[in-house]
Amino acid sequence: MMVDFEMVAKELGFELEDVTMLLDMFIESCENSIAALESGIEGLDFALISSEAHSIKGSASNLMLEHLADLAFSIESAAKSGEESFDYSAKLEAIKDHIDKLKEQRLNYA
Repeated sequence: MMVDFEMVAKELGFELEDVTMLLDMFIESCENSIAALESGIEGLDFALISSEAHSIKGSASNLMLEHLADLAFSIESAAKSGEESFDYSAKLEAIKDHIDKLKEQRLNYA
């Protein structure tokens, strides 16, 4: 997953520096949401899972990170439906992987 920072800035009507700042804030927020998601998944707290996944989904969508938003949406939908057999952990690992790649790209971009 490679993010074209210039394209995102252009599409959102922001300066490049603003987009990189927003991405930094998004990454930090995701790390907090991931910790909460791990706790929610461990205890099958569907309200917490849904809420945190919704937060990631919305922020990712706003930054045009559609694959990440789709992963979060799948978790949110399953939690809203109370699906105990859904593999929340696998989807969360995919989110973590995307965030790690985004952090690496962001560090290399700076």
